[in-house]
Amino acid sequence: MEDRSAFDGPRGGYSLYVVAIIAALLMTASFAWQQAPASEDEGRWAVQAGDVLQYDVAGHRNGTAVSGTATANFTVVNVTEYGRSVGGYFTTDLGSWTGRGMTSVLSSPDSGECLGWERIETVYGAKAVTRYISYHGGSEDARAFIVTYAGVDSKVIYRVNVSGPGFFLNLDLRTSTLDDPADLDIRKTVDISHSFMVPSVMNFTSVSAAGTSSVGYWHLPDGAHLNHSMESDGSQFYLVTEENIERMEHGGVMESDSAMSLLNRGGSHSALLDSGLYIVVTDAGAAVGDTWERFEILMPS
Repeated sequence: MEDRSAFDGPRGGYSLYVVAIIAALLMTASFAWQQAPASEDEGRWAVQAGDVLQYDVAGHRNGTAVSGTATANFTVVNVTEYGRSVGGYFTTDLGSWTGRGMTSVLSSPDSGECLGWERIETVYGAKAVTRYISYHGGSEDARAFIVTYAGVDSKVIYRVNVSGPGFFLNLDLRTSTLDDPADLDIRKTVDISHSFMVPSVMNFTSVSAAGTSSVGYWHLPDGAHLNHSMESDGSQFYLVTEENIERMEHGGVMESDSAMSLLNRGGSHSALLDSGLYIVVTDAGAAVGDTWERFEILMPS
């Protein structure tokens, strides 16, 4: 699970996700139950209870090609003006090494923060989609950054890209029980930009309990100066730049800025940053005891 002790406010701070997982013989399976507040688009969901979406999975792991399938079986879809609850069984035949994130996002078209929109080719033709990126913790081998491509109107997930340690996986929707999918998400242009934000707090201390992870999605101007220190036994700190995101989104394995990341150790560092989008992750999933961090962000005058 994630902790949002450092930020407890608007989007762009630390976000919370809770994912439930059930293991099945010879496959990774998760039953997801999601509740979320209402938004202006809540009435547009095309997926209904009883729908099944099947995905082809292809990628590479430690230099070797891998392939398989994933299935989203929706048993509950309750979307109203007041919010939504979504449940079902979301499985893959590739095994537990893929981590819990790959299957859990199949029920969540807006997991993490928005990177913007684009048009992509799908089995049902060209579709206008939002791109959301999220971080999913877990065992050291199963941590991953995941980009979800969902229809701007229908919220149907057409594609998922998963970048983990030494592996990349692409999920493309192959078949579904949707009604008239060729008619969904066919707009030519959409006005959707990223939802990363300038941090609401510039100078703060964060404490992450063992077994949790915290994620911040920041939009920083050119010349912002970040000072960061961490005291931990076993935590990972990742600073992910816009360039890292771009490479992962287009087939790269999990990566972060090597000069500003702390892997399995504490320490301190400082950097003058370029303008752009940044993901800041503290993963204390394998930590012994609490992880203490200090952040200081100096904005250009």
